[in-house]
Amino acid sequence: MLCVFFAGCDQRNVNKSAFDSAKPEVKQTWQAALAASKANNYLSASTNFLSLISRDITPTQLVAVQDAMAGLTERMYQAAAKGDAGAKAALDALKQRQAEQMRALTHPAH
Repeated sequence: MLCVFFAGCDQRNVNKSAFDSAKPEVKQTWQAALAASKANNYLSASTNFLSLISRDITPTQLVAVQDAMAGLTERMYQAAAKGDAGAKAALDALKQRQAEQMRALTHPAH
């Protein structure tokens, strides 16, 4: 995610029109992710953004998702540092999900 390396990435920098011509279910997920992000519903937003990455999306859409996720992650860390329990819970859930994905990659089921 390019935006992760630069301070100040947030939803204002996201190409919100990247999904205008997407399939309806993909566009709906994008819009739900943006709405959740705007409402600081961190877990819902990140879950929706991450689900888009696994779909058949264009390079422009992928960049939009990565930028949005980077901005969300930055806000989550800032909110968690200020004591936001929802942000802390979302970060814990994301870390758990990442750990599970890494275990699945390193120890695939036979």
